[in-house]
Amino acid sequence: METKIPCYIKFKTKKERTYIYDDVTGLVFPCPDGSLNNNISMYAKNKWGSFYRSHDWLKPTHLWTGNDLKNMVLHWPIYQMFLIVTEDCNMRCKYCAFSGEHRFHRNYSKSKMSWDIAKKAIDLWLSISNERDNIGIALPPILSFYGGEPLLNWDVINLSIDYARTFRNDCEISFTTNATLLTDEIISKIVHSKINITISLDGPQILHDANRVFANGAGTFEFVMKNIKKLISAWNEYWGEQFRVPIICCINKTTDLNMLVNFFNDYRDILNVVRLQTVDVYGTHFYDDFSPEELDTYYNGFKQIINNIMSGRGTIFEKKVIENTLYLIDQRNIINVSNIGNTCPPGAKMAVDTNGLIHMCEKVNANYPFGNINLGIDWDKAATLLNLYLEARYKNCSLCKVTRLCPSCFSAWVTDSKKLEINTDLCNDIKRNVITYLTLLYDMMEEGIMPWWN
Repeated sequence: METKIPCYIKFKTKKERTYIYDDVTGLVFPCPDGSLNNNISMYAKNKWGSFYRSHDWLKPTHLWTGNDLKNMVLHWPIYQMFLIVTEDCNMRCKYCAFSGEHRFHRNYSKSKMSWDIAKKAIDLWLSISNERDNIGIALPPILSFYGGEPLLNWDVINLSIDYARTFRNDCEISFTTNATLLTDEIISKIVHSKINITISLDGPQILHDANRVFANGAGTFEFVMKNIKKLISAWNEYWGEQFRVPIICCINKTTDLNMLVNFFNDYRDILNVVRLQTVDVYGTHFYDDFSPEELDTYYNGFKQIINNIMSGRGTIFEKKVIENTLYLIDQRNIINVSNIGNTCPPGAKMAVDTNGLIHMCEKVNANYPFGNINLGIDWDKAATLLNLYLEARYKNCSLCKVTRLCPSCFSAWVTDSKKLEINTDLCNDIKRNVITYLTLLYDMMEEGIMPWWN
């Protein structure tokens, strides 16, 4: 008889209520008397939960072929291409992935994408978009620009916008910028073309300028805020509507969340924090020079935010912090099991670099290309990468009890070679954190605070 392995976690809320998380189904069950074995037996007998599975459950049942993968990409709900129009930047943010302080990432360079490469990349993007249309996938494709600081290559971006919209007027065009290079001409184009722009802003000047600096070390806050106000004014005048600028805010273990809460509350009418991005703890020297007290700053602020949310006093930004933390836990896959793990299929969210090579996405380094803009996507090579990922996941994750809660995709496995490896410290951190966050989610629901992001 095959030996089954346990894949459940017991957790307890502040109200001393016990629950069982079942990773087979993704469901959470109450355990009212605290008796784990009795409750598991009862739930399993009624086929509500499973709680145990084969140690080979993640073993790939077949090898993906290029045709299999292409068919999946054509039906995937998101189709996006990133054009890495430059590897250069006019700023030197201290936590940047390309600063040389992070393993397995490229450094800054002067490499820029030519219009010829951009045009060929867009032609490829259009071709696949048309194939999706032909099989009835009527979702607008997305074209995004990436860097470095993408506005350093504005001429190519400008041409690309016009070219893409000539053939796909329904397409979504987006990019994230540090906003220091926004000119009146660029702002006009963004406004008139309704480009989805996101601006990097790390809160008040004292926090923003601590890390987001020019190459000479000078802070950038005043430049960013000035250009944000110009963008808002132009948008409101042209469209006759109040524009709240989408903001991505980068946080780290030393971030004073109380300052962020106050700042974004003061500017809530014009700034819309759409994403909080955390500086990686592993594979970086960014945190080396901070004291233990400084490294506890974020955690202490997070506890205060939880208290405010629980008491019904949470601001819009505080709710965003909690949403950023709990969203993937709450939206975990229930019952169904993804046949490609936690990653996007190669080709659904591809990135084209300055030389025209095609990569998994903008977050994956240059060691895993699967095509170029002249020959197109090598679907067989892309399928090989997917098979490599699934095999690595089988070898490393089969005994894990929180696979449905894990946020790690292909980008978490990259190395400086062609191999895929997971950082075991990162993995252990994820296991600890997801149960903490799952408990927090149920603490909230027991207080009648239901997830507001559904």
